[in-house]
Amino acid sequence: MAEKRNYLSSENIKILKEGFHFLHMEELKKLFTSLILPTQGKKDALIFRILHFVKTGDVINNPKVPSISCALKGKIYPLEVNTLILKGSYKSDLKTRIFFKKLIGDDFHFTAFGIDWINNR
Repeated sequence: MAEKRNYLSSENIKILKEGFHFLHMEELKKLFTSLILPTQGKKDALIFRILHFVKTGDVINNPKVPSISCALKGKIYPLEVNTLILKGSYKSDLKTRIFFKKLIGDDFHFTAFGIDWINNR
């Protein structure tokens, strides 16, 4: 079995990571396509995936969301504080925006950070 070597120093890996954050998703996905890496996922997941590939040579596929964490088709989930946020159970509409602003505060926006907040819960 061949030994895996890390050809980049930890400082170079850090610089590379910072540089990837400046790329647009389209640019990042183009890079992934040229390296024959899976292009699905959010920017942070893609950056983690490419850094892992650079360090180890191993390809990480996009993890699948467990079915228990996904909303059932056709079922309506109430917008309440104690209701679990399931993938596919909310919409980016005014009602949902008002709910999250009440829950989180006036700083809430449906931006990448707002969506990340939802997905982390």
